[in-house]
Amino acid sequence: MTERPEFPPEQVAEARAWLAARGATEADLAVHPSDLPGVALELRLERDASLSACDLAGRLGSTVDEVVEIFGELGIAVPDVDEVRFTEAEVAFVQLLREAVVARFTPEEGHQLIVVVARALRSMADAGIAAFVQTIETRLLAGDPTLVEWTEATADTAELGVRLGDSLGVLFGHYLRQAAQRQRAAQEGVSSRAVMRVAVGFVDLVGFTPLSSTLTPEELSAMMGEFESRAFDLAVAAGAQIVKHIGDEIMFTAVDPAAACDLALELRDSVEATTALPRGGVAYGEVITRHGDYYGPVVNLASRLTAEAVPGEVLIPQDLRDALPDREVEPAGRRLLKGFAEPVRVFSLGS
Repeated sequence: MTERPEFPPEQVAEARAWLAARGATEADLAVHPSDLPGVALELRLERDASLSACDLAGRLGSTVDEVVEIFGELGIAVPDVDEVRFTEAEVAFVQLLREAVVARFTPEEGHQLIVVVARALRSMADAGIAAFVQTIETRLLAGDPTLVEWTEATADTAELGVRLGDSLGVLFGHYLRQAAQRQRAAQEGVSSRAVMRVAVGFVDLVGFTPLSSTLTPEELSAMMGEFESRAFDLAVAAGAQIVKHIGDEIMFTAVDPAAACDLALELRDSVEATTALPRGGVAYGEVITRHGDYYGPVVNLASRLTAEAVPGEVLIPQDLRDALPDREVEPAGRRLLKGFAEPVRVFSLGS
């Protein structure tokens, strides 16, 4: 169990004075000394705040309940409507949210879209904090810093995080362009505007559970981080997209079925046999897409094929084999898969 670091009284006094000079109150400072760097983070995040929920409602010409509801949908609780926690930028944000979402979608559609945005931003925030704690802060503490040095480093990183967050909009335009191009390509000749025709693949690591029990948390984190980073790089190179990571499993899609097969094989080959043994499955056809995720029989088939594959193997069904007649494959028989009434003829992808 990790113990809280202890600091000499003079370092604690110095850190508290440093924070007080930057606006920390007595209540803020009444924490364990090892929590003082966290106070520096809070101070930076609150530095630009000048409005309460009541103030924000007045600026927007709405009720306080409406403001609380809007931020509640975004996953941000407002327990005290008189607490100063909002910035001027949030006035413009809520106005834009109304224009972009509320005025164009039904309430249910708008809520679903807002939830997706909230989940994405929360994941980014969680990842950022975890990355700081597990890397920058861990290395810093290994060097036996003073409490003020730790507090200053936290404040500096918080400043960079805020600036980075403010700048992410420039990237969003690129992602919108790519998403629009994929959508158009994947909806040519489909049966409904609610579906896309894509290849869906999964790759998981056989033996990951027993392996993970032999690793330290740091070793396991490093292993999975390397696997996920390599998967992302390979997907970009193949023209595919990583949909999500589910434990030791990666789900991906590609408009081009050949690209999906290439990616599955590259992911298989990228994992060292000494760590775990990868296997995969790829299927192709119409899928329902909702808020960045994919559903339907094609997704289920790809998942079932992955579970059927032996370590080192990537399985595909007959219709994907037919779509890629020049692909090197080996017949792998007929499999009775859960959720499918008839046995499915499958093939093993060659290298």
